[in-house]
Amino acid sequence: MFFSAKRVFLFLFVGGFAALINWLCRILFSNWMIFELAVFLAYIVGMIIGYIGYRFLVFQASNSSVQAEIMRFILVNIFSGIIVIITASILVRFILPALGLPYYIDEIGHAIAIAIGAFINYFAHAYITFAKIRIG
Repeated sequence: MFFSAKRVFLFLFVGGFAALINWLCRILFSNWMIFELAVFLAYIVGMIIGYIGYRFLVFQASNSSVQAEIMRFILVNIFSGIIVIITASILVRFILPALGLPYYIDEIGHAIAIAIGAFINYFAHAYITFAKIRIG
C-alpha cells in the first residue's frame, strides 16, 4: 500500500532531510554561482541523499536490478528537478518581487519549489522508481 501513515511519515522525514540539505547547499553554492545553477547542483546533492533514504527506509526495493531502479530514480528526478528549477526561478525572478517581499526571496522561492517537487516525487517514486514490476 502506497498510502500507509508510516510510509508517508518516513517519506516526509527522509524527503525533509534531503530537502534541508538541498536548500542549505543552494545557499552555500549561491556564493559562487548564479541562482539557477546553484539550485541545479543542490538538487543533485539532495537527490543522492533522497535515493539512499527512500531505498532503505521508505519504499521496499523493487524486483528489478539496482541499476534499473537508479535509472528510474534519476529520470523521475530529472522531471521533478526541471519543475523545481523553473518554479524557483519564476518565484524568485517575478512572483515574489511582485508581491513586495523585501527579504529572503531566494530562500522562500527555493523552499516553495522544493515542496512542489516533494509532492511530485512521492507519487513518482511510489509508482515508477520503486514499483514492483509484474513478470509473467
